[in-house]
Amino acid sequence: MLPNNPIFTPTQQKMRTALNLQQNTGLRMGRSQRISTYLKENKTFLRSASALNVAFLISALGDRLWMFAIGLFLHQLGGISWIAIHQLLDSLAKLVLTPVLGSMLDKTNRNRGMQAVLFVNNVAISLSALIFFFNLSETYRPASNWMKTLYLLFAILFGSVSRVASEAQKTAFTKDWIVVVIAKTKGARLSTQNAAMTVIDQTSSFLTPLIAGVMLDSMSRSMCCL
Repeated sequence: MLPNNPIFTPTQQKMRTALNLQQNTGLRMGRSQRISTYLKENKTFLRSASALNVAFLISALGDRLWMFAIGLFLHQLGGISWIAIHQLLDSLAKLVLTPVLGSMLDKTNRNRGMQAVLFVNNVAISLSALIFFFNLSETYRPASNWMKTLYLLFAILFGSVSRVASEAQKTAFTKDWIVVVIAKTKGARLSTQNAAMTVIDQTSSFLTPLIAGVMLDSMSRSMCCL
């Protein structure tokens, strides 16, 4: 942009102002054209990345919501000791099963592997939630202590399986699928998309306690399991 100078005549000053306005308009049009060109050239990538981000957000919210709720349910039913047992079995399950599951996913088709992991995760969470429903319900609550203990052990076991499947899902989203999408797109940056997925993951961590708190305040514990 040309600077104003008091030594120029009014006519020269008007000409310089018009030139500055023309230069600024050209810059703005250049930016808009570059943005329009980028959107046209990367339409497929933007559609795929948006779908992947939405799927990752839904997956992260669901998994973290159950992870948050299961601790509250265990504390209500058995106290701190059951939370410690849950953490122990959870860590052991991830230590033992995660490498095995990762090796299996490497040998299978990417789409089929994700579908299988999603199926296992949903089934495990459903079974764990159903067991907690029976324990928290006034009607179906087991009468004997050993039945209650057995139910809680199975609930923790299924919850640990769902955690392993959830870790496999997260790894597939952030380390596999997004790499493939970026590799097929000209000009796309992996660091930018990784940063977006990190923001989504942290956002789900922030929203989960709020959603769980609203649900637990508005419904009974047994209904929250369903």
